[in-house]
Amino acid sequence: TIAENNAYGTRLNRFIKISKYSLNGNFIESYPTLREAGRSVQRPNGKTGEGNRKSIKKCCDGLLNESMGYKWKYTV
Repeated sequence: TIAENNAYGTRLNRFIKISKYSLNGNFIESYPTLREAGRSVQRPNGKTGEGNRKSIKKCCDGLLNESMGYKWKYTV
């Protein structure tokens, strides 16, 4: 049931924290979710959000070296 499912954890347990670093490798900030990390950076066209999240995730997964002028890593 829904009540049983809710009793065994929260949604927050499923999120992976993301850390933002400068291109020199200096730590800048940490975010509780990928969504928050994406909202923290503006693209050249002034938009934030979905496009940022996709490229940040690729950077965390090692598919890109940088995204939006920063390096991104999963926080352990």
